[in-house]
Amino acid sequence: MVGLWVHGFPRGKVSSTLSTDEHKPERSQLGWVALMMLGEILMALSANSLTSLRAWLQFIGGAVLVAAGGSQLRAPVLSKLRRWVSGRSRRLWTRMVAWTAGVAAAAAVVWIGTPPAVAYGRFLIYGCEHPIELRVATPPDDVELYREVADAYERHTAEESLGCPTTHVAVYPVAPERAVKGLGVGWTADYVREYGPHPDVLITTAPSDLARLRQTLADTDRRHPVVDGDREIGWSPLVLGVPVGAVDRLGGIDPNAATWHDLLRAAEAGGLGVVRPYPTTTGIGLLATDALLSTADRGLLPAAQARVRERWVGRSADRDGFPLAPGPLLLQTHRARDKPSTALIVAEQALVRSNALTRTDARVTLPNCASAEAPPGCLIAYYPSDTFRVRHTFAAIGWNGDSPAARAARAFGDWLGTPQGQAALNDTGLRTNDAEAGELLSRHYGALTGPHVAAMRDEPDAAREAAVRALHDNAQRPGRVLLALDTSERMGTPEAGGRTRLSAASGGVMAALDLLGPDDVVGLWTYSGDGVRPLVPFGPRDAVAEAADERLPDLSAAGTTPLHRAVAEGVAAVGPGDERRIGALVVLAGGDDTAGGMTAAQLLDAVRGQDVRVFVIAMGEAACASTFAALTRATDGACLHAGPGSVDRALTDLFRQLWG
Repeated sequence: MVGLWVHGFPRGKVSSTLSTDEHKPERSQLGWVALMMLGEILMALSANSLTSLRAWLQFIGGAVLVAAGGSQLRAPVLSKLRRWVSGRSRRLWTRMVAWTAGVAAAAAVVWIGTPPAVAYGRFLIYGCEHPIELRVATPPDDVELYREVADAYERHTAEESLGCPTTHVAVYPVAPERAVKGLGVGWTADYVREYGPHPDVLITTAPSDLARLRQTLADTDRRHPVVDGDREIGWSPLVLGVPVGAVDRLGGIDPNAATWHDLLRAAEAGGLGVVRPYPTTTGIGLLATDALLSTADRGLLPAAQARVRERWVGRSADRDGFPLAPGPLLLQTHRARDKPSTALIVAEQALVRSNALTRTDARVTLPNCASAEAPPGCLIAYYPSDTFRVRHTFAAIGWNGDSPAARAARAFGDWLGTPQGQAALNDTGLRTNDAEAGELLSRHYGALTGPHVAAMRDEPDAAREAAVRALHDNAQRPGRVLLALDTSERMGTPEAGGRTRLSAASGGVMAALDLLGPDDVVGLWTYSGDGVRPLVPFGPRDAVAEAADERLPDLSAAGTTPLHRAVAEGVAAVGPGDERRIGALVVLAGGDDTAGGMTAAQLLDAVRGQDVRVFVIAMGEAACASTFAALTRATDGACLHAGPGSVDRALTDLFRQLWG
């Protein structure tokens, strides 16, 4: 190219060596120069996209044109260059050096500037190229959060590409267990129909999800998919969100000093309901279940107490109309209440995002959650001293080696670790190790800051997680329970306060129904005189409670006590329990059998091995001895004595044993 520029030296002192005619380039030489320039352009246009036969042909054709032009210009240029160099003028030598430097600089500018210039030309002609599709699966709780992060990343890629995003990030919800199972079988057609194409990125809130995925993939003989690297990208504490108008129900408990066990006991004592995301759909729900079922020393509650705690949560959800759903839907239900009175176990980032919506759902921005005029929908975060740090983990999922989607997944993960990516995560309410807490993570949105937040514990290990799942599943087992009420003559005996035993027992029946869950099946029988009579057939708890409330006041006490027959027929009606349900007969008895027709030995033979637990509430003079003791021992049940006015308490204790 130096030879081309020699023809362009200015006239004057150069003419002592080269004539004016020699100085002017010939038309043929100009043509060859134009041909070389065309070749350069063709090569530049195809250099960045050599992925098709057309692009390769274009590149090779450009190279041929450059070579042809160079070969035609080489001979005359070198000849003139030799004559020029043989001159003795130092000034000409200096001029040549200057022009050579200029040529080099121009070549550098062309070399550096051609790709962006070509890209801009493509943009002007064709518009934005189609971006790479990157599919990201997240827990249902966090879909909106990561859609915001995805938008920030797309804007980032557009800033570096003439306003054209190079990657389109599609974020969709998949429950962690479903994601692990789906990837383990290669994301078959069933998963495609339910969720869409396979994910290139999996974001989880429990490290155990990735551990299970790796183990599942290791147990298969397929080459793909593979976990192509993972990293923690952010975290959020698990908190108890208390409605601003219900904070006083906790009795002034410190927001960041009490354990989960003590905080939940204070909530229950203050009449404050508590709900949590459903544990089978989200990792947050499982952590919330761990918090619910923990003791003060971080052990797990006994089975009976776990059942009572789960029943309390269920009643809280029923009372205020909360669905069994992920956190965002629970928070949406909360915001729809005029005067919310139920606390929620959620991640801090979900709480502050909900509070932000509470403040802006109205036509005007409402006062912040730390002010005296805070909107009733504001939730104040409580940080138990033994709470969890919910870690968000990014994992690239490889399907076809080093594909464009795989490269895009790695680029997205790398960006999330940059200051810009960390800031984008922080703007959504997540905490990050490399970015300061943003506006959302402040008292204005119900959050606290300080060293106690950074000291949160990591998630439980796999053994603890398995124990929590088992305890929860056992507590959730539905029951098939038959209540058998003694209506014999002895139940008409008055008790302290003027009520008869039958009246007290009827109140106990209603209390017992309240201790059952919405999925339990229950029936109500009475027994006296010559037989057993169904008062309310087996059915859902709520329907049976409504019918019992209407029919119990009409009962009267008369006749003998066919206790043995009632127990034998009741056990048969309940049917055996199994690992999926609990079968139990609860007898409210005023005394032992007086009707005859079946001996105690025959009764024990009839109930042994039926997998139905028999529980007896012995009222009045009845004692937990003789037949009652033998009966409950044979069926793994229990007998409790209820003195005057204590039937309700005895039934509560009895049901705690039943669910254990």
